[in-house]
Amino acid sequence: MENFQTARLENYLGQALAKDGTVEVHNLQDITSGWQSQILSFDLHVTRRGSITRQGCVARLFPGKLAARQAAEVTACARRLYDVLGSMALGADSFGMRPEAVHLMQAQIDHLKIVYDLFVVRTGIRIQEIELVFE
Repeated sequence: MENFQTARLENYLGQALAKDGTVEVHNLQDITSGWQSQILSFDLHVTRRGSITRQGCVARLFPGKLAARQAAEVTACARRLYDVLGSMALGADSFGMRPEAVHLMQAQIDHLKIVYDLFVVRTGIRIQEIELVFE
């Protein structure tokens, strides 16, 4: 990929993650499969006080004037899916919820399907484990 894209990503992540350290992006690859956004995979190296943390990452870039809104929608959908499906699978107490919360979530599964459908529209990503919940 072009060096300017790596430099822009390092600059953004440096401001967001490592104000007291450095950020390096390695192995940047475009893995886009949809048309609404660009998906990048990369290895992130963050150095703070001489200690390096390495992590594989995926970033979704939304173009245009609605980029912030679309990104916020995807984040909100992913968070809701994680909270609900995670608490149903692992137990509400694992998420700091009351045990009866799982029963309420199961009763409102149709609403969760709407959240999942929006997630799929915005990302193009289908998750088999989640789709099994709706069968």
